[in-house]
Amino acid sequence: MDPSPPSGDGVPPGGGERAVTARELEEYSRAQYVPAAVLADVWAALGDRDRTIAALRLACQEKEGAWGRYPKVDPIYDGIRSDPRFGEVLDCMQLR
Repeated sequence: MDPSPPSGDGVPPGGGERAVTARELEEYSRAQYVPAAVLADVWAALGDRDRTIAALRLACQEKEGAWGRYPKVDPIYDGIRSDPRFGEVLDCMQLR
């Protein structure tokens, strides 16, 4: 995974397949409901820290059921565990 930060234009670093995936996800989620937990997983996999945190916050607000316990242990979130906002999400989910 490309360790550079997102460009801020909605396209993950590295372009190519990642850019296509990000654009497709954005388009699809405008037309169809996509659970915030799914969005968080995808953004985390793409390396977009800000969108990952935003989606996790939304998932917490929407109280997305059983999914809520996984951010604490799922390795897909290893790249954002040090972010203080991730700790706030864990607090919201009552996991810390």
